[in-house]
Amino acid sequence: MARAEGSAQALRREDLSKVHLGRKPFVASIRYYEAYQEGRLSKSTMKVDLRRLKRFAAFFEGLAESGVCGTTDPRRMDEATVNEFLIWMRSEGLKESTAEGYVKILNRMLNLFGNPVIDEMRKKPWQYRFPKAPRDTPISALSREELQAVIDATYDLRGWSGEVFRGMLALSFATAARPKEVLSAQREDLDLERREFFVRHPKGEGTWGTPQWVPIVREDAVPLIEAFLEERARMMGERGVASPYLFVNPGTELPYTDKTMRFVKKKVEDLCGVSFSIKDMRSTFATLTVNDDVRRLDAVSFQLRHSSTETTRRYYARINREEAVRKGLEGAWRETAIDVRRGGPGDA
Repeated sequence: MARAEGSAQALRREDLSKVHLGRKPFVASIRYYEAYQEGRLSKSTMKVDLRRLKRFAAFFEGLAESGVCGTTDPRRMDEATVNEFLIWMRSEGLKESTAEGYVKILNRMLNLFGNPVIDEMRKKPWQYRFPKAPRDTPISALSREELQAVIDATYDLRGWSGEVFRGMLALSFATAARPKEVLSAQREDLDLERREFFVRHPKGEGTWGTPQWVPIVREDAVPLIEAFLEERARMMGERGVASPYLFVNPGTELPYTDKTMRFVKKKVEDLCGVSFSIKDMRSTFATLTVNDDVRRLDAVSFQLRHSSTETTRRYYARINREEAVRKGLEGAWRETAIDVRRGGPGDA
């Protein structure tokens, strides 16, 4: 660990305007990006950035090999090269939000090396088309019927991975925790007696995210969690597995990966005919719990660990405004009721 930190410090001491990046400069520049962003980006964001930068490197090196661009050196990449990147993203059919994120990562890399080409291109909207995700788009959520269909379909999965998937969905829905927060959990993080779950690795870990206990709110999901724990104990005993992780892969004794769970999720989709993502459990919790009753919005926002209820309302909780008004104001009229007797109270 100390060696890695020393290497990062050494890289940060180099003059990026003069450093030699070799035959594949964009590839070589990635380690400088990692060194300079250490401590500035959360570990999860850094992991995503590095994975995407490697994908960008393959694209840019391909451009160079085919003679489309003159260099992949981030200090000298020009508007034509970046425009090829914009065209490539559209050809890949990326969502606008994903493509917008790609541009932000590439811009961080180029700015690190003193190249403001993307910032300059943004000043020419008539010439270049940058992706722009629509704002205030609600995150998808499942209806009660769709969620039930998904849970029911998990019983048709065979093997331990099916047990893990159902347990993970149940805990995600019961707590509104994010998929990464659930998958990385340890067994000691789950306290059913107190109905609490410890979010050990929260979003923003290392920067603004804080590990904390959160309540297990959805009591209807508790039997599924209890059943999973029983199956986990039986599996570990039969296979001789000793691991602290809650959703443990018996082959590695480490947590199951996102990739494996996405593979299992596809099987569930095929079985039940409902398209969903694992992270939909969070928004589904918010929507079904609020259930058109705005009086619950503050509490749901606290459970989601949002900085404001506006974020919860705008993105996570689908609220039928008419029903919300009815439920919120039902009976309130009695406080200021008018006298509807013919002629009124002063009638002679």
